[in-house]
Amino acid sequence: MREPSGDVLDRFELPARFLIRACAEEDLENLEWFGMFTAHREIIREAFRRHRAGDNPMLVLDLGGFPVGQAWIDLAKKRDASTGILWALRVFPIFQGMGLGTRLLHAAEGIIRGAGHAVAEIGVERTNEGARRLYERLGYALAGEEREEYSYEQPDGTRIEAVSDMLLFHKPLG
Repeated sequence: MREPSGDVLDRFELPARFLIRACAEEDLENLEWFGMFTAHREIIREAFRRHRAGDNPMLVLDLGGFPVGQAWIDLAKKRDASTGILWALRVFPIFQGMGLGTRLLHAAEGIIRGAGHAVAEIGVERTNEGARRLYERLGYALAGEEREEYSYEQPDGTRIEAVSDMLLFHKPLG
C-alpha cells in the first residue's frame, strides 16, 4: 500500500473481520456501493430474484454488515456443459490488493463444485489486465471470447443497451 505524501500525525492498525456469506435482501441497496452501481439496480434485483430461486447464488464479502465484495454465480446457463459462470466478481476499490478477491473467488468455486459442475468460467473485459492476471495466477486459462448484448433500465427510467466484449477463462475444479 502506498504511503501518503503529507505529514503523518498518527499511525495505527484496526483489526477487521470479514465474512463471506450469502447475499440477503437487506444487502441490495448497499450493493450499489454509494452510487458506483446505482445504474445497475435492476440487474442487482434480477440477480437476487434468481439467487432466491437457486439458479444464481450471490455471495457477499461482509465487513461490519456492509458488502465490500461480491461474487455472483450462474449455475443454470451452462449446466449441460457442467460449467458454473462467475460474474460480478468485485471488491470495493479501497480493499483491492489484499487477497480478498482471491478468497471470494475460492468460495465461489466451492459453490460451483458443490453444485456438481466440473468447470468454473469467468469473463474478463479485454481492458481489465489486473483481473486477467489474478485469474491466470489462480489457475484459469483463456478458453475463448464472448460478446454479450444486454439491456437494463436505470432508476430514472432510461433504458440502456450495452455490449460487453469479454475474454473467457476456464478452470477445471477436479
